[in-house]
Amino acid sequence: MININEKMKVIISTYCQKEMEPRIESIIRNIVDHVKEVYQCIVYDPSGDIQEDQIDLEKIISFSGDMTGYEVDSNEIIIDKEDIDESCHMALADVLIDELQRKYSGKKFVVYILDMDESIAVRFHTYREDEGLWLDEDLNKYDEPILYVFR
Repeated sequence: MININEKMKVIISTYCQKEMEPRIESIIRNIVDHVKEVYQCIVYDPSGDIQEDQIDLEKIISFSGDMTGYEVDSNEIIIDKEDIDESCHMALADVLIDELQRKYSGKKFVVYILDMDESIAVRFHTYREDEGLWLDEDLNKYDEPILYVFR
């Protein structure tokens, strides 16, 4: 499932240029190489410091609300707009989901792309039926251009 608000539709109205593919692959590889499973959550850990035995999951969930909140809080990657063309937001989300599912087979993921002033925020979480999506399905509620891909 793909959901895009009207502001994002304006930005991604063109197709991602073929020459951007190596850059997208590099960004995705960096993300996927630094994710790990912690208490059945898939978290981005670029420094490699997260150790499951040192995490107080109850405390984290009390701040984040649920495991989806913990993942979304942990899985925010900011990409400078100079590094990737705006037309490639959808391609970025699609390839990231493909690679996460390849690494963690059997899991469903939701990838969000938020277009901010000078950067792009990529966030993702494992889809849990009892927790649902991180954001409301009506993306037009949000001021920022945003999309998500779920599968």
